[in-house]
Amino acid sequence: MEGYNPKMVEIARNYRQFTQQQLSSMLKNINQPNLSKYEQGFLEISSKKYQIIAQALNFPVSFFQQKDLLINLSSLDYKEQKKVPKKALVKLLTDIKIIIKGIECTLNEMKIESPRFSYDLSNGWTPETAARKFRETLNIPQGGIDSLIEYLDKSQIIVHYYDTNVTSFDAITSYTDNGIAVILLNKHLSYYERKQILSRELAHLCLHINCNAPKTGNSQSEADGFANEFLMPEQECVEDLRALTFNKLQDFVDRWKVSKSFIVNRARAINAINESTQKYMTVELVRRKEKESHQPNFEEQYLTNLAEKLEIIRKEGTGAWPKTDEEIAASANLSVQDFEKLFLSTYN
Repeated sequence: MEGYNPKMVEIARNYRQFTQQQLSSMLKNINQPNLSKYEQGFLEISSKKYQIIAQALNFPVSFFQQKDLLINLSSLDYKEQKKVPKKALVKLLTDIKIIIKGIECTLNEMKIESPRFSYDLSNGWTPETAARKFRETLNIPQGGIDSLIEYLDKSQIIVHYYDTNVTSFDAITSYTDNGIAVILLNKHLSYYERKQILSRELAHLCLHINCNAPKTGNSQSEADGFANEFLMPEQECVEDLRALTFNKLQDFVDRWKVSKSFIVNRARAINAINESTQKYMTVELVRRKEKESHQPNFEEQYLTNLAEKLEIIRKEGTGAWPKTDEEIAASANLSVQDFEKLFLSTYN
């Protein structure tokens, strides 16, 4: 049927976590073999049948008139990827596609387009030099980064929290079809984890997604190198770190806005401390339960720049704005319930 996309049937079905058999049992005159052919594009679906499927899955018909989103998975970061059950992985990727597509549609009127940052590692760049250049591009002053999201907002990079029970999922970065860079972070990460992982995602954005260089197979280690230099540039911290003691760790946290364990590992990586000192400090952090769990003394920014943009659309709008939640959900081709779950409840 012209104007409809059969691939979106599979995406909607996976979002509801129905098998083909389960969905077909809810549909009149559509059996499982034909449903499979519909999803693969081997059989044409009539407009009337799209309406039946949309009603069964509780999606607006407009949802099935969208192009499928092809996500670049180079930044999909799993701690233990092989341990993620297949069903959970399918649900995860489906949610991500719907969220990124929803962001694209919802922010369409804002005419946002993110710059295409690209540092080709096969052409003289290293993760560390790219990180320093990216700090310069974002106009980040020397020292720790107080509010990273504010800097990203100026470059039109959208950050959003994703509420998932897949604990091994950290984040993913992708572009929408109309050029918006989107980073999805696991909502349940701690402040320090979010900051470090967000920095790694920026590495994927700069080094992997936009770069045509051959893949090296070391994307995660390259991202780590970028993130370490981005959060604590060696030239700025190495001399101070040579005088690092356990009792001075909190002073470094206050200056660099990263965790104590990150500081210890960074100091060892740039040879500011020796291996035995690193081991002693790490053991002490574990013994005192301070490795990652301690809270920052400075104010944490919980809202992301996507939340702020949604508030503009809802309350402060100009022209066609403000809009109700129902209108925003419709622009995202979602029901109000799904829009609230995917875009609003993550900040509660």
